[in-house]
Parts: sequence; structure tokens; C-alpha cells
Amino acid sequence: MKRSLKKLGGVTATATLALFAVQSQAQNVTENFSSDLYSSEFSAAANPLSPSQSLTGGPGGAGYLSGVTGDGNAIYQNQTWDFSQSGETIQESILSQYTTASGGGGQFQLGIGAPNFVMSGAGGSTPAFSSFRLSTSTTGPENVKAEYQVDNGSGTITGGQSVATTLTLGDWYLFAVTFDNIGSGSYTMTANLYNYGGTGTTPSSIDLLTALDGTGTPFEQSVTLSGSPLTTATDANDLYAGFRVNQPSTSGFGEFTDFDVLDPAPAPVPEPGVMALFGLSALLGVRQLRCK
Repeated sequence: MKRSLKKLGGVTATATLALFAVQSQAQNVTENFSSDLYSSEFSAAANPLSPSQSLTGGPGGAGYLSGVTGDGNAIYQNQTWDFSQSGETIQESILSQYTTASGGGGQFQLGIGAPNFVMSGAGGSTPAFSSFRLSTSTTGPENVKAEYQVDNGSGTITGGQSVATTLTLGDWYLFAVTFDNIGSGSYTMTANLYNYGGTGTTPSSIDLLTALDGTGTPFEQSVTLSGSPLTTATDANDLYAGFRVNQPSTSGFGEFTDFDVLDPAPAPVPEPGVMALFGLSALLGVRQLRCK
């Protein structure tokens, strides 16, 4: 796990302050695959992802994963996160390159879940998870929609599909998902998508999903699952984070790097969305620092 912080030029004062404030009290994991081995840090109870790993050649010379085919899960095993208390926030993101666009049907998913969870739609046999996924259209593979998918251990619920956005072949995209525990067994999920250009080092400040919404607000879902392991103390204090790729040979995201998970401490007076924005600005600040 490595966090390479270079010169501060180009980072806004807000993002910089948020970065150092959150780092002082947060659990952070950053994996760019430049040296740590994917095979020793990620696994899955079912359909494990088996990519190739390159220690160089990714954005900014960092490492990356490639050679992803079929449907597989990658769950980070070296750390868990506490989501059991009202006010808890978990931010998760990964940088990926949209590499193939000759057909459709690919999916790319980020989520958190109870031990041994997978995001392959196994229904009642799947431990609880909560996630957003990007799905490419079968009629136009650059048209990507975001939708939430959750499972409380008794069945998968999919819905809340966004308007489609058009991706650029060869560009890298930061896909970020934020989970906020707002108490009483409920939580909100927010998805963000940013274009990082052809090199993966030129981030845009425009959230593609918010821009599509037409209301100027993030793409967000509120979820209440009675007795969900994601919010009850039994399992929610020991959640895992991971990603899933379901990539036909003709469509989708083909290279991946910078898997990040940020867990800010609860605010004394939690306000849904405030901690999400605070933590997300820190996460984006770290990425801007890496791009220098």
C-alpha cells in the first residue's frame, strides 16, 4: 500500500486542507499495483478475477492490471472497514481505461460488503453487499449508465439507472462511490465519474454523472434494508471493499490502477453529504498530487 505525495502545485486550498485533515483521522488504503502483488492482496469467495499485473506503464509510470476477461470479483483482503455507526462514511474509487468499443455488454462495479461477498448476482446465497456499477449499452458501447445494486443476503435489488453518458475510447476514468450511514438502518450511496484523459494524469473537475442529471446534484440513492448486515453491528463493523469486472471480449474497461478506500471518522454532528464531499475532495486531492 503506497501513497505517493509529490509537489502541491495545482491542488486547490480546499482539497489540500481536506486531504491533511482527513488523513489525520482516517483509515486509508491505496493500491496502484506498482510493487505490491495483486494476487496476495485480492481474492474472492466466487469467480475470482485473474488479471495480469504490470509494475510499470500505467498512468504516471505506476503499475496497472490488464488482461481482464469474463466475469470476476476482486475483494481486498488486508483490511476491513467499520460502517456500523451513524455518520460513518466509506469512499471507494478506482482508475480504469476504456479500452474496447466494438460491442456492448460490459460491466464495471465498485462496492462494500459482509465477509465473503461477491458482486456476481448470486442472489440469496450472496452475503450482503452494496454497490454501483457502470454498464455499457449493447447498442452503443460508449454509452454507459450507472445503477445501484444491493443484496441483503436474501436477494439482489438492482435499479436507479442514470442517463447514459458517452465515453472516449482510450481515456482513463475515475469511478468513485461514497457510502454514508445516516442511521436507523439506512444509508445513502453516491456515484461519481471523472475523465482523466488519455494518459490518466489530466483529471477533469466535471462529474459526468452529475452533469447528466440535469439538477446539478450527484447521482445518489437512499437505501433502507431491514436488518441489513451493512448497517447492523454484527457485520457492519467488519466490511470489505472490492470491485467486479464483467467484460466480454468486445467491450468495456480493460486496464485498472489506483484502487483507493478512504474511511473518515464520523463527524461530531453528522450531516449526510457533508462528509461525502469532504472525503471525496481529499480523495481527488490525492490523485491530483499524484498527477504532478
